[in-house]
Amino acid sequence: MSKNQVLDKIYQLNRHTLFFANSDYLMFEMHKVIPDFHYVVLTEGPEGFSFRPTAQLADLGSFTAISNFLVESSVKDQLWLSALRNPLALFLMYDQNTYHLVHRNGMTLGHCPPPLYHQIDNKIYATQIAERVGIPVVNYQIVQTSDNTRYEDLKRLLGTDWVVQFPYGCSGETTFFVSNKEQWLTLRKKSPQQLVKVMQKIRSRSLAVDACVCRGQTLVGPVVSELIGHPALTPFPLGWCGNQVIKNMVSIHELRKLRIYVESLGNHLNQLGFSGYFSVDFLYNLDTEMIVFGEINPRISGVATITNLAMSQHGFAPLIAYHILSQMGSEDKVDVSTLNSELAEEQSNMLWSQIILKNQHQKAKVLQVPERSIDKKTGTIQRKTYFITETKPGQNVQHGAELGNILSDRYLYNEDSQQLNLTALELLSNFQSRFSLEPCNQ
Repeated sequence: MSKNQVLDKIYQLNRHTLFFANSDYLMFEMHKVIPDFHYVVLTEGPEGFSFRPTAQLADLGSFTAISNFLVESSVKDQLWLSALRNPLALFLMYDQNTYHLVHRNGMTLGHCPPPLYHQIDNKIYATQIAERVGIPVVNYQIVQTSDNTRYEDLKRLLGTDWVVQFPYGCSGETTFFVSNKEQWLTLRKKSPQQLVKVMQKIRSRSLAVDACVCRGQTLVGPVVSELIGHPALTPFPLGWCGNQVIKNMVSIHELRKLRIYVESLGNHLNQLGFSGYFSVDFLYNLDTEMIVFGEINPRISGVATITNLAMSQHGFAPLIAYHILSQMGSEDKVDVSTLNSELAEEQSNMLWSQIILKNQHQKAKVLQVPERSIDKKTGTIQRKTYFITETKPGQNVQHGAELGNILSDRYLYNEDSQQLNLTALELLSNFQSRFSLEPCNQ
């Protein structure tokens, strides 16, 4: 199906789609592309397409807690909810409670069942899937933090520098560097009774790609690089804080292999009963110049914004449109093979970047946030940069919580050095200066 055919089919299905989140950012401008697409948000979204609950959420907790709060609050504001046609509910993260809240109130959860989501989201289980379908992985050991595994044993198997990853967690919040025995013992004491993945540390750069399982086939979006651990953006050394459609960091041969890996993963997930949107993180080993597996996010991901914008502005239906079709039960055949070839060919012409600003305090109260704005630069090519906040005055934000995003149709960082360029530094300084936060008493 062509872009117009995909969007026409969604129109013909005559159902509303609701995206529940802090803001509209992850589905930025999708209401302009996808019929009957609306947002349910805490902060801000496009006028006429966004619903804001009358209840207020003072403390921003987990993404799942925000999802559940928004659904519960929406149910109380029945005036607008009752006017929607069999709405499909989309989330960044969700759980069994979300599922019950959605179905109890006349909506359909637009994702795989929570138990399957939780199973695939486990980083140890996901690594086993990757090995099963033949994707290279970093040398690793699975260790129970409560056992008496000796530091010397792991050192002999993995070398002196490790990356320790807990089964669950996002944006690098539960991933740690370990380079000596004291750090390992401290980590064990802080997190007893935990099964963890201990990996050999390699010199690498991070990559990600969003994909969608459509009727048993896997549509693979543009490959993006990841900005990791930049101290001006995140308090976490391994914390995700930006992306851009990949420029020239990886050879065409390795990119081709990466896309094949994602197809293999999607096809295997389909055998488990999964359908729809998912994302895969990879590492590019700088020493071997090979791509190895990172993790699977069986849901809408943090790179959805630039994935969907890049696709929709280069003649494709956005990836989320295929997800919506799959979740609404469309039986229409999608020529995934042709689309994948065309997307791989068009990849080099796509250009979108984002950097994510996170709270550096342990916990803080938001006093002031920037207004949503757009910065336009004219020249031979007009460039646009958007400033979009994820909080509002009066809210309390946790350590590492997202404060706002800078989205641009130009490059914002150097993929090799992992450093922000001058344009990004100027944009970030402008953005940060308009936030006011007050550390909370612990």
